[in-house]
Amino acid sequence: GATVILTDGNGNPIGQVTADGSGNWAFTPATPLANGTVINALAQDAAGNNSSPTSATVDSLAPAAPVIDPSNGSVIAGTAEAGATVILTDGNGNPIGQVTADGSGNWSFTPGTPLANGTVVNAVAQDAAGNTSGPASTTVDSVA
Repeated sequence: GATVILTDGNGNPIGQVTADGSGNWAFTPATPLANGTVINALAQDAAGNNSSPTSATVDSLAPAAPVIDPSNGSVIAGTAEAGATVILTDGNGNPIGQVTADGSGNWSFTPGTPLANGTVVNAVAQDAAGNTSGPASTTVDSVA
């Protein structure tokens, strides 16, 4: 397979690894890369031909906990990091649902059946890199 050469945004070497026959590869640095580090990757074949480089930026910071508004159980809504997946569970950790925050960070989830009065709803936000926030919670209040 091709050799994948990894450098930082300034061209400093990070490491290299050999891709498998399907082109897949993984690299684990000796020490974790700092949040915000730019990683450039290019593939080099046995003849020394290089691919066009591609880049990514390390995102190792969890998003802030979402805000979850008071709910009567028919709609659960709030705000989170724009584009984050908001994962909703009950007080026992059982899944309720998930939704993606829009470009302004707003999200709203309508359960198939309204949640019962007193149901605890926990919410965490997960960004595209898989970093997960701490939880936020509310308790359903459907009593008028």
